[in-house]
Amino acid sequence: MNTALKLVLVGVVAFMFSACAVCTPGQYSTDKIISVDLQLEPVPDVPEVTMIKEKVLFDFDSYKLDAEAMSIVDKVANLMKEYPDTLLAIKGHTDHYGSNEYNQTLSENRAEAVTNALLDKGVPEDSIETVEGFGKTQLIPNLTNRENRRVLILSIGE
Repeated sequence: MNTALKLVLVGVVAFMFSACAVCTPGQYSTDKIISVDLQLEPVPDVPEVTMIKEKVLFDFDSYKLDAEAMSIVDKVANLMKEYPDTLLAIKGHTDHYGSNEYNQTLSENRAEAVTNALLDKGVPEDSIETVEGFGKTQLIPNLTNRENRRVLILSIGE
């Protein structure tokens, strides 16, 4: 064992013993920690919260949901049935093609399309907290254009 490591270990051991130097026999410095652990009361039932983070992708210049998008909507709708107290945020995005105004409208239409599909699948309207479009203001450079044409479905708590 190298000398520096031996010195550190000796220092740690010496510190541990010195911490108990003021303890009376049979009493250890960890008594308070142990007593706190033993006095914990049972935690009341807390409803489970699930984390939903799904991404629906779109074709260029479209807000139509394809079969892949609908399978994600189905998955989220089923999770919402299992965890009805969860709130959702629906956030639409576009790629960089087109004007700011056009992309803002397109992102809003994408978010609305996903929201309407969720509602059609039985997700209660009051479970959807926010529906918003960001146009091309939140492009992610390392994503492909298709990946930037996304609607995020996020759980935001109760």
